[in-house]
Amino acid sequence: MWIKKRHVITNFLLRITLVPFMKIKYRLKLGKRYSFSDGSIIVSNHVTSMDQFMVGALIKQHTYIISTQDLFNHRFIGKLIFNLVGPISKEKSNPNDIVAIKNCIKVSKEKGNIVVFAEGNRSINGNLCIVDKSIAKLVKLLKKPLVIVNIVGGYGVEPRWSDKSRKGRLECFVKKVYPYQELENKDVDEIYDLIVNGINVDNYKYSPYKSRKKAEYLERVVYRCPKCGSLHTLHSKGNYLSCSSCNLKVKYNEDLTLSSEDQNFKFKYLSDWYKYQIDELKKETFKEDEIIFKDEVKIYQPRLYKKKLLVGRGSFELYSKYFLFKLENKEIKLPLDEVKAITILGRKKLNIYHGKKTYQILGDTRLNFVKYMNAFYLLKGEDNDEFMGL
Repeated sequence: MWIKKRHVITNFLLRITLVPFMKIKYRLKLGKRYSFSDGSIIVSNHVTSMDQFMVGALIKQHTYIISTQDLFNHRFIGKLIFNLVGPISKEKSNPNDIVAIKNCIKVSKEKGNIVVFAEGNRSINGNLCIVDKSIAKLVKLLKKPLVIVNIVGGYGVEPRWSDKSRKGRLECFVKKVYPYQELENKDVDEIYDLIVNGINVDNYKYSPYKSRKKAEYLERVVYRCPKCGSLHTLHSKGNYLSCSSCNLKVKYNEDLTLSSEDQNFKFKYLSDWYKYQIDELKKETFKEDEIIFKDEVKIYQPRLYKKKLLVGRGSFELYSKYFLFKLENKEIKLPLDEVKAITILGRKKLNIYHGKKTYQILGDTRLNFVKYMNAFYLLKGEDNDEFMGL
């Protein structure tokens, strides 16, 4: 059996400790609690590091979260998490992970409630990320009620690119419950539309979000100056982001808007700047042996339930046809057509999934991995502007 008594006990202990903490830290307002004793599939947007606990607090029974395998890449903590709460492990590079699907079926047959963060990653710019259709297929497969949860204000309170949370307001609630009888005659596309429209929230609703360092680490998201076009010349401090090449200075405001005294700056939201970068990349024509992006990094190989293995230190380079690691004593070349996927983890890590190996890249605390994500999927011919890696 997947469902264990210890999961229920852990869930209760987490709820009575973390809910008061979140109410104080985030000014969290939780909606009405629901009971699904025969199981359900709960789908939510994803904006903060505490989302799984907020969503779990809305359901009276224990919830089983579909989680990336990266959660288990630690010898002790990975096993502890699995034993205490029983998350369903999924390969981040594979939306149709057969083992994960079989485990979902097992939990569902035992009347467990399954939580899916449909975007697969936290929003980095305030917009909803790409949602894979495999989630709608899972709803059809499990034949359980579909529960739509909204987390509103999370992007303002805890933006993914920042190391600091802000004083603001956050709300988590069940928006809609669809009994399976309402879904059984709908096709996958119709269920997919219900999910996408259901979890698309207004992340700007509960401003102001107060902090003395509102803009710090914005260069983890933006890498091209919109005034002079320079790359890697942006640096944040306090409430401002500045370009060292043209002296453009942009303020990040309490209502999550951008402003500047420079008349050439036209973006109102971070998502506008993000889209501009992608549009500029689309205009580029890269020669085969031309370096597109390059950074000094450490390379690791994560291992399930084991300490990750250091591959080496050196430069990480992206070309039009391949990634290249130039390390102290060797070079590793990864042709892009052999790379299944890449994804950003947390704030400061990038995973590359190549064959049966996963390479994890860590760099300077202000290093921008978004540029590699954007360029990789454009070079692969996949026009997924908001894709952050599922």
